[in-house]
Amino acid sequence: MHAGIADIFGLASVALLSAAAVPMAPAATPPPPELAWAYPVAPPDTAELDMPSGRYLTPDGKRMLTAAQVDKLTPAEKDWFPQSHPIPPPVVLVPGKDQAPPCAECHTVNGQGMVGIPDIAGLPVNYLLEQLAAFRSGARISALPHYLGTGLMITTARAWSPTDLKAAAAYYASLPRRTPTRVVETEAAPSMRLERWGWTYRDPAGGATHPLDGSVAEAPESVNRLFMGDLSNRQLVYVSHATLTLGAALIRSGGGGGQPCTACHGADLRGTAVAPPLAGRDPGYLARQLWDIRSSARSGGNVKLMQGPARGLTTHDITAVAGYLASLTP
Repeated sequence: MHAGIADIFGLASVALLSAAAVPMAPAATPPPPELAWAYPVAPPDTAELDMPSGRYLTPDGKRMLTAAQVDKLTPAEKDWFPQSHPIPPPVVLVPGKDQAPPCAECHTVNGQGMVGIPDIAGLPVNYLLEQLAAFRSGARISALPHYLGTGLMITTARAWSPTDLKAAAAYYASLPRRTPTRVVETEAAPSMRLERWGWTYRDPAGGATHPLDGSVAEAPESVNRLFMGDLSNRQLVYVSHATLTLGAALIRSGGGGGQPCTACHGADLRGTAVAPPLAGRDPGYLARQLWDIRSSARSGGNVKLMQGPARGLTTHDITAVAGYLASLTP
């Protein structure tokens, strides 16, 4: 097992138990096959991805580490540029009671996230606290039963105290947003492989490309740099011109729901007082949230304002909207 990846997906067995303890919302409809790209789930016998043996230069350029040493790095040790952000509260970098994972295990110290994990830098404090409260209460679950990422967030939100969660929200809200994604406009994506913990990466053996056919594909620029915690390592998003064009039109029209995204999320889609920023976000995350809201897996707070717009989108529309939003500058 690569310890870093096990840590990133944060005590995965505990997360699965947590997800199992929170049932799918009674009215929730599981995501259809057309959205499988946004809900990647590896078969139980999928092998874990290990960093190849060798020596690697740290992102700050100061040290060479072996793969075994990289494997043991903590979130605090992966904070290669501490001068680039405020001093984080302990909840961000240090495991809590009963080894509750710190926020930076997944979302990174600068809030950028990584493939399969959304960026949270610059989100409004109240929005972050509302989402954490929804995870704690069970108002925010996944339409896909036992989806690992959601199970982990439920576990983590319940493990930390309200005081710690407030400190984490204030810290991440204070950070500037970066550009975590890089959209590659193409009709076909490279051959992909699915990692055990539910994220995709480019097949190191190469292989034939596959037509996107209205879907989206995602992968880190470099798996090794992901293991290193290199925050310059962006997420590649493969999406077709037709999908981007449809997404742009749906943003303006609102699709079947008739409510343009800009009505609440701002003309530049960078958020308003009542709605979070959408521009430049991970498309898989956006697609999951649209389906989870549409299927009633998410409830409470301002989610009710999104139910009409989400239910007016087809699965094809959801993919197009998510792909287009990923192409915008945060």
